[in-house]
Amino acid sequence: MKTSPSQNVMISGSPPPSTPPRRSTAEGLAGFGAYLGSLWRGKAPAADPVAAAVESKPTATSLQTILLPHARTRWMLPAAGGMTPAAIESILKEALTGKSPRREQELYSLMESTWPRLLKNKMEVTEAVLSLDWNLMDADEDERIDGAEDLIKRTKNGMKGDPITDGHGWRATLGALLDGWFRGISISEIEWEYRGGKKFPQAWLPKLTRDLPPWHFGWRTGPGGQSSSSKLQSPTEQDGRLVLYPDATANNGIDFPPNKFLIAIRKAGKGHPSGTALLRCLAWWWCSANFSQEWLLNFAQIFGQPFRWATYDPSQEGVKDDLAAMMEAMGSAAYGVGPDGTKVEWHESSKSGADNPQAYILTLADTACDLLVLGQTLTSTQGSSGSLALGEVHQSVRADIIDSAAAWLAEVVNEQLIPAVISLNMGEIDEDGSLPWFQPARKSQKDTKVLAETFKIILDSGIPLVQDEVYDALDMSKPGPEDEIFGKLPGKELPPPPMKPGDPPAVDPAADPAGDVPAEAAPLLRRVLAKLPLDAREYLMARILPADLGE
Repeated sequence: MKTSPSQNVMISGSPPPSTPPRRSTAEGLAGFGAYLGSLWRGKAPAADPVAAAVESKPTATSLQTILLPHARTRWMLPAAGGMTPAAIESILKEALTGKSPRREQELYSLMESTWPRLLKNKMEVTEAVLSLDWNLMDADEDERIDGAEDLIKRTKNGMKGDPITDGHGWRATLGALLDGWFRGISISEIEWEYRGGKKFPQAWLPKLTRDLPPWHFGWRTGPGGQSSSSKLQSPTEQDGRLVLYPDATANNGIDFPPNKFLIAIRKAGKGHPSGTALLRCLAWWWCSANFSQEWLLNFAQIFGQPFRWATYDPSQEGVKDDLAAMMEAMGSAAYGVGPDGTKVEWHESSKSGADNPQAYILTLADTACDLLVLGQTLTSTQGSSGSLALGEVHQSVRADIIDSAAAWLAEVVNEQLIPAVISLNMGEIDEDGSLPWFQPARKSQKDTKVLAETFKIILDSGIPLVQDEVYDALDMSKPGPEDEIFGKLPGKELPPPPMKPGDPPAVDPAADPAGDVPAEAAPLLRRVLAKLPLDAREYLMARILPADLGE
């Protein structure tokens, strides 16, 4: 394990480097602009506090917050009414050819806020993943890094959310990263702090995280927005890598600083992350459901009403417009007026028949959402038929998807957050050391009745069992020597029942082996009975002793 001297001094408990006063957003962006310009021209950047944010040394300036997005831009969403099929197609194509996924991510946000089934399914998966047992595992003793597990425990227990600035604690951070499972990508910025106490030494640990808006990152396509076929591009500029836009300008992209961001990318298929988001294939169904809802509401307004047909005298000027207005008002009024020669016919509408197409499209959209997000439909809808076995199959499919999402999220945390915490406090770790890792697991739900019946069958078959394993399987503690117990331990007699007032004193079997024989019996009979087994003594006492006593 390699450790830099400066980091040794910092971990030993010395005070953190002095933090410069926080600058305004405009000053911060100006500093970053100068830094970006120097990088773009290939020159060494001038000394600037914000420029230190891309250095790997753990100082207060290198770990300070980089982006402070305005609240108004985070709250603005496009209108659902303007999302026509042509507009959605344009947005999805732009995500494949453009630099910023902003419009695509805004579309996904609009889908979540206007499609109840999608929001329900997403929250169902998210809550199920976050409710798992996130166990912190460590390597074997010969590969374990001393103090690493404590740092990760402090990270998990010490992250606190900030509702004023929309900062995320540990659970909310996992939830924000899990958005990438549905949206294809989710990025969070880490806010570090230097903290410690009487029990723990000073260390650089995450304080909270914040979501990175989609207009602050994108994929590099060349200088000045040139296409990938430009001859002016260098190999680095053509690689299509993910870059950071500190000033929200797609032409000023830089590589992500180390140890400052958590990047969660999930590809639902083969190809570039910008075109493989899970929600991408639901965009068409969402658009269809939007228009179907409007048509369905219009249909519901006129459903069951008779069809009205009117004729008029064309020689009368202006009658057509007046008659059309009257016919429109008759939908909510029980009267109408018209000039001579006007004839209104009423045709009874059909009040039965198959399901209307608008409701059918809405049902198909919800079914597609269930199948894509949950892998099945039975946990969301009752269905026309089913059985216990079918329900168990559907529940198993849902559990598999939740386990897959949890394993993917754990990989992001294990590969990015944990190495960042360790490297900032202990330096780079070589191959001889192994870092701790999180391993999500389902909470134990055992049927103790079935287990007890299984153990009884095994014991009745003459197969011995290890007591400790049986107690562990039943989630029960093994009685100690001083514990009050119910039942009988192997090789031990049951404890005597508690004495009540007025009961005769208990006889010690060791002092009087025939203590259960009535005192009226002859001494010789008592000695004989004391040498017999318990079952034989009880038999003789029931058969012979009453006659001996004259009963």
